[in-house]
Amino acid sequence: MSAADGHVLHFTVPGEHLEVEVDAGERLRLRCPDDVTWWRNGQPLANSTRVRVGKQWMKWRAVKRKDAAEYSCLPRGARGAAGEWANATLIVLGASQRERLAAPSALSAHRDDLLQDVHDMPQADGHEPEDEQELNAVPTAPAAAPVAAPQHEKSPARTMARREGEKALLACPVAGPSTSTPFWIKDGEPFPLTGRASALGTALSILALRVEDSGNYTCTVANRRGSDASSVLLRVFSRAEDIPLVLQAPHNASEPVGGTASFVCEPSPDAPETARVRWVHLPPGEDVGAALDDAVMRAREVVARGGSPGAFPRLLVLEDLTPEDEGWYVCVVHNGVGKGRASASAWLRVLPREEDHGDLGLQCRGNATQGQASDKLPFSAPRFTKPDAMAAYDAKPAGNMVRLKCPAFGNPCPNVTWTKDGAPIQRYWGAPRYGDWSIVMEELVTQDTGNYTCNVCNSLGCVDFTTKVDVIGESQSRLALNSTL
Repeated sequence: MSAADGHVLHFTVPGEHLEVEVDAGERLRLRCPDDVTWWRNGQPLANSTRVRVGKQWMKWRAVKRKDAAEYSCLPRGARGAAGEWANATLIVLGASQRERLAAPSALSAHRDDLLQDVHDMPQADGHEPEDEQELNAVPTAPAAAPVAAPQHEKSPARTMARREGEKALLACPVAGPSTSTPFWIKDGEPFPLTGRASALGTALSILALRVEDSGNYTCTVANRRGSDASSVLLRVFSRAEDIPLVLQAPHNASEPVGGTASFVCEPSPDAPETARVRWVHLPPGEDVGAALDDAVMRAREVVARGGSPGAFPRLLVLEDLTPEDEGWYVCVVHNGVGKGRASASAWLRVLPREEDHGDLGLQCRGNATQGQASDKLPFSAPRFTKPDAMAAYDAKPAGNMVRLKCPAFGNPCPNVTWTKDGAPIQRYWGAPRYGDWSIVMEELVTQDTGNYTCNVCNSLGCVDFTTKVDVIGESQSRLALNSTL
């Protein structure tokens, strides 16, 4: 379904909980059969410039990453009892792992039946009120709000620099209720809380730091609705002078036309207060070193198009991408003393929309279209179309579900095969479900832990991507089964 067509999610009975996945930039509409009030992450939701709210519906013209959340509708006059709410978990594809809300396994089975073309969906009352009085109506708060999945605060992953012998306190910022203590992983492996490492509330404390403590630390929390993870990169240096002026450099990105790209540039914590961060865009074909030239910097300096207030210039967000946005993005950090400066660069590739391939006679949908080709497009080996949305690590509580994706395109259309630890996937508890470019496993058990690889191939080559999945604890359904044996 193209972004122009849009999606509709229609609640039919109170108490149901659905899941919807859309690409950034798509249209989306939620409908409830009664006059309702709308809620987002347990807070009343009113009409805004981007999200239009009516008595029985709410809609987005173009969904953005920040719209990923738990949405609920409650009939007007209801007391807010648990069975009166209808809830939907919105996942915006292309978001980072911290921004995606994982929903319980029972929700995913309903999605394919409930996502339909918006033009074919009958209206609950024959029309959609558009008058200003309704659009600006502010809902009144009922007695209770639904419980949302845990969600980490929406800020980019940070890099922390420390010297040997110092201590580090790694926060695990989470919004919403959780029923588990944070589970910590370092560089993809469980991190034991022993010796110099201990838990302080939801944070991780490490004393008397050593260089070997450097690494990527990820915390995962969960409740009955799902789980979420947040990461911080800790870098430990033996000497203060070893800490670079640019502590965290931006990474290359690939995003479709109309999508959103973001780049992080983290100055050293020892940089003077007068240090300044500037961003320079160099089109394809230009030398990245030219960004340090004062004249080029003045002519090609860029500012953010989107993102939270105050995040720029450390975080450069570019919304509504166009082909002209492709090229080098160079972060230049001035040390505040004379002309001393350092730089780091990243390449942005702006991909055509997936439906643009269809306009040229080719849409690839996994194994269903393998071998199909178009002479209107250059022949090419497979490539991943949303690499930034593919996580190398995912931790899930036992009993939940996991969905792994590796959307790709090539000409001719490639096929995809999935393996676990280099062998065909075999499960102890239910068979996996395969989509065009995805695999879903429900009712996770600890035996599902492993390295899952998607191999995408056509006659011109192959690409592959591996996600390490950690299943934490033992599922309640599995425990109940074992207790009856």
